[in-house]
Amino acid sequence: MKVSVPTRLRQKRGYFSLNQSSGALTIGQNTPVGSYWLRVGVSDGVWPDVISGVRVHVRELEEEAILSSGSLRFTGITAREFIDSHVRGKSRLETLWDFLAESLAVRPGSVNIFSIADTGEKTLDIHFSVFTDTEYLQPEKLHGTLAARKKELQSILRVNVSQVQVDECALGAAACRAGGGGCLTQLSVSDTPTLLDGGSFSLVSLTASTSAVCGCAARELVRQPCASYPVNPCLHGGTCVDTQSGYRCRCPPQLQGPECQQTKRSFHGNGYAWFPPVRPCYDSHLSVEFMTEEEDGLLLYAGPLATLLPGDAEDYMAIDLDILVKATEVMRK
Repeated sequence: MKVSVPTRLRQKRGYFSLNQSSGALTIGQNTPVGSYWLRVGVSDGVWPDVISGVRVHVRELEEEAILSSGSLRFTGITAREFIDSHVRGKSRLETLWDFLAESLAVRPGSVNIFSIADTGEKTLDIHFSVFTDTEYLQPEKLHGTLAARKKELQSILRVNVSQVQVDECALGAAACRAGGGGCLTQLSVSDTPTLLDGGSFSLVSLTASTSAVCGCAARELVRQPCASYPVNPCLHGGTCVDTQSGYRCRCPPQLQGPECQQTKRSFHGNGYAWFPPVRPCYDSHLSVEFMTEEEDGLLLYAGPLATLLPGDAEDYMAIDLDILVKATEVMRK
């Protein structure tokens, strides 16, 4: 069998190369972002020649996208089955893409599913990022929104969503607790490409994996010089300043905290602030300062955001304001 190279592909030789014996198509480094339509002729000297077409989508994956990524874990299905099978006339991958865009109120092109990988027998992890017109949506936004619609997502994809936000500590925390420490899930990425071939569709991406790491990230944090970080470690417009013991953040007015993460917010009955979830780590301490004109309300909640399904974690923490009137009456006396 011989694979010929039509003019259109020859014009893109700087970006793509074709093995005329095997038919393998290789993309070169630094290929510009965009969509490419390639036409390839196939001839075996026996049957009539065939002209085949393939569309290649090249997307940029920034480091910030990985740091801001969300994740899902499905069980009862393999990666190839996921991209090759169909529900409601579309592949499960296309269906997930549309669901993410609709749930997060963004265009489908703003969603980048950059890793689909088998992590065990009939266990599949998916990592994705979402970029709006100005910034990447943060993981807590991605995971919170999807957790609230987990049951709907399962129904649409017809798969078991075992985790919204892959958490290796769900199984590995026991060993960490035995050692007297906390546990965190660490995402590792490799430049080594992973090829997922579904026949009519293939995905080539970086290799992403997660693992349980014992320790307490907040207490064991070692601060490096400002230039060591790919993005400014100071949040909300804070200025990174180098010191002998690592970076420090100079925060704008109204902001406090080591990374300018502590901020003052005002609400008028129907607002809220969404922060990364509280992770258990040794003995943790939490303090809240507030002023209010309301007699009751929910000050803080950490836990499930939707109706629990079998196997879901049931733990939650809430600070509920419902004794203000009594406290005020005591103070008046």
